[in-house]
Amino acid sequence: QNTMEFLTDINSFLDCSSLLYRAKQQPATPCGPNTGSLSQTLGQFKGPVQYTAWKDMKSFLNIDLPRVTLDPATAHPCLVLSEDRTRVRDGPLRRPLPDTPARFDFCVAVLGAGAFAAGRRYWEVEVGKKPAWTLGVVHASVSRKGKIHACPGKGFWVVRLRGGAELMAKDTPPVVLRPQALPHRIGVYLDYEGGQVSFYDARGMSHLYTFS
Repeated sequence: QNTMEFLTDINSFLDCSSLLYRAKQQPATPCGPNTGSLSQTLGQFKGPVQYTAWKDMKSFLNIDLPRVTLDPATAHPCLVLSEDRTRVRDGPLRRPLPDTPARFDFCVAVLGAGAFAAGRRYWEVEVGKKPAWTLGVVHASVSRKGKIHACPGKGFWVVRLRGGAELMAKDTPPVVLRPQALPHRIGVYLDYEGGQVSFYDARGMSHLYTFS
């Protein structure tokens, strides 16, 4: 079965150093470089336009996106999940949790519990002013053990921030992103059938990067 899984929900706060969501599908194959330039506008990626309109309506319709919970069985032992499993933060100590095949043991990461087999979806993740984070889409079959080389050929479609300044799309080769301001809230748009994962600064829906 081909499914997509996201890691957290629109209201979650990113307090950990790494955030991912997963895809259960065929073995990962190398993905080509971004097909467009970083100057491409939202209008050239027509899928998320409906979510821009939705966000404009949200303020007076009192509606929200569905919540997605985290999967504690995948969480690195240093991570602490909120009681409702919609938020995650670094803990003070590495907890003595079972070292199961599903659990990350080196990469400080956690996966989402929800699964998606088709369609288009959009999420937002609050990263705030954290100096380091990673978020995106991964194959469910990615390695959870040891040091991980995050790239499309290994089943990772992610962006990351390091040192509070360097924003990068982990494509092949990696692409340094230079938005006018660092985003504090990231929009992630998935077109499953179209094979597209796009990232946006959710404040104004300005395009950051697209894997396709």
